[in-house]
Amino acid sequence: MNLEQIYFIAEIIAALAIIGSLIYLAIQIKQSRIQSKKDAIDVITIRRSGVLGILAENSELSFLIPKGLASREKLSENEYFRYHSYLYTLFVAIEMAFIKWSNKDLDNNVWKAWDEVIHWWLRFPSVQVWWSRNIIGGFTADFNNYVNDIISELTENPTSDFEKQIEFMKAAGKKPKKGKKK
Repeated sequence: MNLEQIYFIAEIIAALAIIGSLIYLAIQIKQSRIQSKKDAIDVITIRRSGVLGILAENSELSFLIPKGLASREKLSENEYFRYHSYLYTLFVAIEMAFIKWSNKDLDNNVWKAWDEVIHWWLRFPSVQVWWSRNIIGGFTADFNNYVNDIISELTENPTSDFEKQIEFMKAAGKKPKKGKKK
Protein backbone atom coordinates (compact mmCIF):
# COMPACT_ATOMS: atom_id res chain seq x y z
CA MET A 1 0.00 0.00 0.00
CA ASN A 2 1.48 3.31 -1.03
CA LEU A 3 1.29 6.70 0.67
CA GLU A 4 -1.52 7.91 -1.56
CA GLN A 5 -3.76 4.97 -0.63
CA ILE A 6 -3.07 5.49 3.07
CA TYR A 7 -3.94 9.20 2.69
CA PHE A 8 -7.21 8.27 0.90
CA ILE A 9 -8.17 5.80 3.68
CA ALA A 10 -7.35 8.43 6.33
CA GLU A 11 -9.60 10.95 4.56
CA ILE A 12 -12.48 8.44 4.50
CA ILE A 13 -12.02 7.71 8.20
CA ALA A 14 -11.89 11.44 8.99
CA ALA A 15 -15.03 12.06 6.92
CA LEU A 16 -16.85 9.24 8.71
CA ALA A 17 -15.72 10.63 12.07
CA ILE A 18 -17.04 14.09 11.13
CA ILE A 19 -20.36 12.60 9.99
CA GLY A 20 -20.58 10.61 13.23
CA SER A 21 -19.83 13.74 15.26
CA LEU A 22 -22.52 15.70 13.41
CA ILE A 23 -25.07 12.94 14.01
CA TYR A 24 -24.15 12.86 17.70
CA LEU A 25 -24.39 16.65 17.89
CA ALA A 26 -27.82 16.62 16.20
CA ILE A 27 -29.08 14.03 18.70
CA GLN A 28 -27.75 16.11 21.61
CA ILE A 29 -29.40 19.29 20.26
CA LYS A 30 -32.71 17.47 19.83
CA GLN A 31 -32.56 16.06 23.36
CA SER A 32 -31.63 19.49 24.72
CA ARG A 33 -34.60 21.05 22.89
CA ILE A 34 -36.95 18.42 24.32
CA GLN A 35 -35.61 19.05 27.83
CA SER A 36 -35.92 22.80 27.31
CA LYS A 37 -39.60 22.41 26.42
CA LYS A 38 -40.16 20.26 29.52
CA ASP A 39 -38.43 22.89 31.66
CA ALA A 40 -40.55 25.65 30.10
CA ILE A 41 -43.73 23.76 30.96
CA ASP A 42 -42.53 23.39 34.56
CA VAL A 43 -41.62 27.07 34.87
CA ILE A 44 -44.88 28.27 33.32
CA THR A 45 -46.99 25.89 35.40
CA ILE A 46 -45.25 26.93 38.61
CA ARG A 47 -45.71 30.59 37.67
CA ARG A 48 -49.42 30.06 36.98
CA SER A 49 -49.85 28.24 40.28
CA GLY A 50 -48.02 31.02 42.09
CA VAL A 51 -50.21 33.76 40.66
CA LEU A 52 -53.34 31.87 41.64
CA GLY A 53 -51.87 30.90 45.00
CA ILE A 54 -51.58 34.56 45.95
CA LEU A 55 -55.38 34.77 45.97
CA ALA A 56 -55.77 31.55 47.93
CA GLU A 57 -53.26 32.62 50.57
CA ASN A 58 -54.35 36.23 51.01
CA SER A 59 -57.96 36.50 52.14
CA GLU A 60 -58.03 40.30 51.82
CA LEU A 61 -56.80 40.12 48.23
CA SER A 62 -59.26 37.33 47.45
CA PHE A 63 -62.06 39.83 48.23
CA LEU A 64 -60.34 42.80 46.64
CA ILE A 65 -59.83 41.24 43.18
CA PRO A 66 -63.51 40.33 42.63
CA LYS A 67 -64.44 43.76 43.95
CA GLY A 68 -62.14 45.35 41.36
CA LEU A 69 -63.42 43.05 38.64
CA ALA A 70 -66.94 44.18 39.43
CA SER A 71 -66.03 47.87 39.23
CA ARG A 72 -62.89 50.00 39.53
CA GLU A 73 -64.94 52.72 41.22
CA LYS A 74 -65.55 50.44 44.22
CA LEU A 75 -61.84 50.44 45.06
CA SER A 76 -59.97 52.90 47.24
CA GLU A 77 -56.63 54.20 45.91
CA ASN A 78 -54.70 51.67 47.99
CA GLU A 79 -57.00 48.85 46.91
CA TYR A 80 -56.64 49.90 43.27
CA PHE A 81 -52.86 49.82 43.62
CA ARG A 82 -53.05 46.25 44.93
CA TYR A 83 -55.56 45.31 42.20
CA HIS A 84 -53.33 46.86 39.54
CA SER A 85 -50.25 45.12 40.96
CA TYR A 86 -51.99 41.75 40.94
CA LEU A 87 -53.19 42.17 37.35
CA TYR A 88 -49.74 43.32 36.29
CA THR A 89 -48.18 40.25 37.91
CA LEU A 90 -50.74 38.02 36.19
CA PHE A 91 -50.19 39.58 32.77
CA VAL A 92 -46.40 39.34 33.12
CA ALA A 93 -46.83 35.61 33.77
CA ILE A 94 -49.12 35.28 30.75
CA GLU A 95 -46.66 37.21 28.60
CA MET A 96 -43.88 34.84 29.68
CA ALA A 97 -45.98 31.91 28.46
CA PHE A 98 -46.87 33.82 25.28
CA ILE A 99 -43.22 34.48 24.47
CA LYS A 100 -42.22 30.87 25.12
CA TRP A 101 -45.11 29.68 22.95
CA SER A 102 -44.27 32.18 20.19
CA ASN A 103 -40.68 30.90 20.19
CA LYS A 104 -41.96 27.32 19.96
CA ASP A 105 -40.57 26.59 23.43
CA LEU A 106 -43.97 25.77 24.90
CA ASP A 107 -46.34 22.95 24.06
CA ASN A 108 -49.54 24.04 22.28
CA ASN A 109 -51.73 22.31 24.88
CA VAL A 110 -50.10 24.26 27.71
CA TRP A 111 -50.47 27.48 25.75
CA LYS A 112 -54.13 26.73 25.08
CA ALA A 113 -54.74 26.66 28.84
CA TRP A 114 -53.02 30.06 29.22
CA ASP A 115 -54.99 31.43 26.29
CA GLU A 116 -58.21 30.41 28.05
CA VAL A 117 -56.99 32.18 31.20
CA ILE A 118 -56.34 35.48 29.46
CA HIS A 119 -59.65 35.30 27.61
CA TRP A 120 -61.40 34.74 30.95
CA TRP A 121 -59.75 37.75 32.58
CA LEU A 122 -60.24 40.01 29.57
CA ARG A 123 -63.98 39.37 29.53
CA PHE A 124 -64.22 41.65 32.55
CA PRO A 125 -64.73 45.23 31.40
CA SER A 126 -62.67 46.45 34.38
CA VAL A 127 -59.67 44.39 33.19
CA GLN A 128 -60.07 45.79 29.67
CA VAL A 129 -60.07 49.31 31.12
CA TRP A 130 -57.05 48.46 33.28
CA TRP A 131 -55.18 47.20 30.21
CA SER A 132 -56.03 50.26 28.13
CA ARG A 133 -54.93 52.61 30.94
CA ASN A 134 -51.78 50.72 31.90
CA ILE A 135 -49.36 53.61 32.30
CA ILE A 136 -46.44 51.38 33.30
CA GLY A 137 -46.28 49.57 29.97
CA GLY A 138 -43.52 47.00 29.99
CA PHE A 139 -45.06 44.49 27.59
CA THR A 140 -43.71 43.50 24.19
CA ALA A 141 -45.36 44.82 21.04
CA ASP A 142 -46.42 41.31 20.01
CA PHE A 143 -48.07 40.68 23.38
CA ASN A 144 -49.77 44.09 23.28
CA ASN A 145 -51.19 43.24 19.86
CA TYR A 146 -52.31 39.82 21.08
CA VAL A 147 -54.16 41.30 24.08
CA ASN A 148 -55.67 44.11 22.01
CA ASP A 149 -56.89 41.59 19.43
CA ILE A 150 -58.61 39.57 22.16
CA ILE A 151 -60.26 42.70 23.55
CA SER A 152 -61.48 43.64 20.05
CA GLU A 153 -62.82 40.12 19.53
CA LEU A 154 -64.60 40.14 22.89
CA THR A 155 -66.02 43.62 22.26
CA GLU A 156 -67.38 42.58 18.87
CA ASN A 157 -68.69 39.20 20.09
CA PRO A 158 -69.69 39.45 23.75
CA THR A 159 -70.89 36.28 25.39
CA SER A 160 -74.03 36.39 27.50
CA ASP A 161 -72.93 33.29 29.46
CA PHE A 162 -70.24 35.39 31.03
CA GLU A 163 -72.79 37.55 32.83
CA LYS A 164 -73.24 34.72 35.35
CA GLN A 165 -69.51 34.82 36.12
CA ILE A 166 -69.59 38.59 36.53
CA GLU A 167 -72.48 38.28 38.99
CA PHE A 168 -70.57 35.59 40.86
CA MET A 169 -67.47 37.78 41.06
CA LYS A 170 -69.53 40.75 42.27
CA ALA A 171 -70.97 38.58 45.05
CA ALA A 172 -67.56 37.06 45.86
CA GLY A 173 -66.06 40.51 46.23
CA LYS A 174 -68.36 41.43 49.09
CA LYS A 175 -66.90 40.81 52.51
CA PRO A 176 -69.19 38.86 54.83
CA LYS A 177 -70.92 41.01 57.43
CA LYS A 178 -69.42 40.57 60.85
CA GLY A 179 -71.59 39.29 63.66
CA LYS A 180 -74.20 37.62 61.46
CA LYS A 181 -74.31 33.83 61.56
CA LYS A 182 -76.51 31.69 59.42
